[in-house]
Amino acid sequence: PTPTPIATQQPLPDLGDAPDSSNSSGIAMAAYDGVPAQFPTVFGAGSPPYGPLHRNSDIAFLLGYNLTSEHDADNGFDADGEPNIIPSDNLADRDRGDDGLQLPLTFLHCHPTMLEYRISVMKHLTGPIYLNVWIDWNRNGRWRDVLACNGRIAPEWAVRNQRITLSEPGVYALRTPVFLPFNDQPQKPLWLRVTLSETQAQYADGSGPPDGWRWGETEDYLLPGVHRIALPLLSR
Repeated sequence: PTPTPIATQQPLPDLGDAPDSSNSSGIAMAAYDGVPAQFPTVFGAGSPPYGPLHRNSDIAFLLGYNLTSEHDADNGFDADGEPNIIPSDNLADRDRGDDGLQLPLTFLHCHPTMLEYRISVMKHLTGPIYLNVWIDWNRNGRWRDVLACNGRIAPEWAVRNQRITLSEPGVYALRTPVFLPFNDQPQKPLWLRVTLSETQAQYADGSGPPDGWRWGETEDYLLPGVHRIALPLLSR
């Protein structure tokens, strides 16, 4: 852990910023060119599935160092000055507080990997917290599929309820468990969601509970395609 972050007490609700066609305006969004967006991001209109709302009446923990608050993903107050998603212009990825993952990321097809990330703990925790990661491996605009790599499964729910026990305030650098990527089209972008919460996630599509979470943060990343990938060196 590094020195304790400065605690903040005002309510800071948080949601994701992946495109969601079940939004308040009812305007369909695209995840990629020609691919409808079915990511559960908006908590209000169009739910269920519910977007991952973290109510954060006080701040217990968050991903990275920053959290920008919003009433909902596509309407109401937003600390960034604009909504996380703007359906009328097919704009997403507008949350400026997404800083938990160590970037850049490269997923080698069918090669086991892990993610590095940081958590800021703002007060003493008496129980575990949980990290989840969903990745749209087949680029079909949703998280919930299970693919196969040489007879091994590669779920889009790539990291499932990693249990983290941290009691003291501070900033912690951590790693996920190893998971198997299915990335046979590395030149194409893909959407990734990471959620940190006080209770376990329940849904393979990346959605949150009907009442939201008490604490935490969700960060969505549109990862760019990689046209040149360095293959791992083989040991002799």
